[in-house]
Amino acid sequence: MAAAAAFVTWGLSPIFWKAFGDVPAGRLLAHRICWSMLVMLGIVAVTRSGRALRAAFRSGRTVAALVLSSLLLSTNWLTFLWAVSHDYVVECSLGYFITPLFSVLLGAIVLKEKLNRYHLLALCLAGAGVLILGVAYGHVPWIALILTVTFGTYGLIRKTSHLQSVTGFAGESLVMAPLAIAYLAVTHGHGRAATQAVSAVDVLLLVGTGLITALPLVAFAYGARRIRLSTVGFMQYIAPTGQFLLGVFVYGEDFTQRHLVTFALIWLGVAAYWLGVMRGRSPR
Repeated sequence: MAAAAAFVTWGLSPIFWKAFGDVPAGRLLAHRICWSMLVMLGIVAVTRSGRALRAAFRSGRTVAALVLSSLLLSTNWLTFLWAVSHDYVVECSLGYFITPLFSVLLGAIVLKEKLNRYHLLALCLAGAGVLILGVAYGHVPWIALILTVTFGTYGLIRKTSHLQSVTGFAGESLVMAPLAIAYLAVTHGHGRAATQAVSAVDVLLLVGTGLITALPLVAFAYGARRIRLSTVGFMQYIAPTGQFLLGVFVYGEDFTQRHLVTFALIWLGVAAYWLGVMRGRSPR
């Protein structure tokens, strides 16, 4: 239930972010980082993870990993926030549908994990889907690809850094916070602070960005430790499915024949991948 709640929250998150209206994506990102940091520090205190967090910052290699993962995560967030505010929710969902397959490719290239025929088929189908959409658009679907590459690479770094979920994200929020605070201070000094441009309700929403960012992550970490990895794998598609349904049926974004072909190939790729998993042939 905890893991499912996390994925459902991520799938419905465009509703929350669209509530900000015309608030710029950069300002939302800065607030999201700052409030997430405060929430995570509270969670660190409750879970008594302070010692592990301090130890992480005493290791030069770990700090370097935190800086890189923070850069990837902030780029992912900024792209997503901009895309949602400009009515590209469907393309966001495409990116998160592709991400697990991209992670398989990274595992093969970087970690030397073996690919079987199901994984190769899945990657070919996903690649064909992106290529078809790019040709139909006349340009690369850059939003989907940025989300895929940044989050997939972020997952690889977190996997190899061996940091616990709470400690890792708390460390990342501390790394990102100084720039976010500086950005908010500069915009406030020029009279462009978010709290000057929006209502009291919007200010409360800005505070809520920390909760909607941190709490699903904690719920996911709690649930993932208690259920099978294959179950987690299937459940991860709840989030892009929710975003896809919102984009098409709630926000009325375009869903043309080219989108149908692309998503059909992606879904076939996902099916091929999990067929390999269920047959016990997934790479270790």
